[in-house]
Amino acid sequence: MSPRASLWAAAVRIMQCVAVVAVTAVIASTTAGTLHAQGRGASDDGLELSAGVGSAQVGDSDRRLGTGSIVLAAGLSVPLWRKVRLSVDLDSLDHSRRTGTLSASGELSSGFVRATYLFGAVSHAVRPVAGGGLGVMHSTGSLVISGSGALAPNGQSLPSGGAWTTTRAALDVHAGLRIGLRSRLVIQPELRWRSTTAPYGETEASAIVPPVMSLQSVVTLGFRMR
Repeated sequence: MSPRASLWAAAVRIMQCVAVVAVTAVIASTTAGTLHAQGRGASDDGLELSAGVGSAQVGDSDRRLGTGSIVLAAGLSVPLWRKVRLSVDLDSLDHSRRTGTLSASGELSSGFVRATYLFGAVSHAVRPVAGGGLGVMHSTGSLVISGSGALAPNGQSLPSGGAWTTTRAALDVHAGLRIGLRSRLVIQPELRWRSTTAPYGETEASAIVPPVMSLQSVVTLGFRMR
């Protein structure tokens, strides 16, 4: 796949993720007035358990490793201070790619501690959210690159393929919407960008070139414990 085609594919995936959030926002906006009038917006207080599903795109620094069939996510969050929640989030996905000269398949699992800022008043049924976090990403898989003399976008020779296993510290940046359905229920569609760290000058015998990156579109349902 040419660099231009790869950029276009990435742009399409980003637009799809944004569309998921936008559609959810439209649906939520049509009911926000009713929820607010009935006082059914979810409180920010207390322990909250969540579970969710979504899709993802995974890659390393030189190539796209495929899309995730289903992202499975779970989390636990508590209020840290006014308008900020602290959470522990876990997710896992399988990903694959069968196009062009590259065939790849793998698994990616992550664990993060995240801080999320909630914009707007507590009484609002729909509130934008954004934040970041630190964690660990574990990636395993295998790939095959057909043809000889294949070059990465940076001009270096690509590995001919093989298996990889890597576990690294990682960064998380996320944004989305927090939608109060009832006093105890919250639905939260969000985009999550994750990347492992790759210290300058570090080398690793692997079929991929760190960092491992993931762009996820996830919708979670939260239940607030009293």
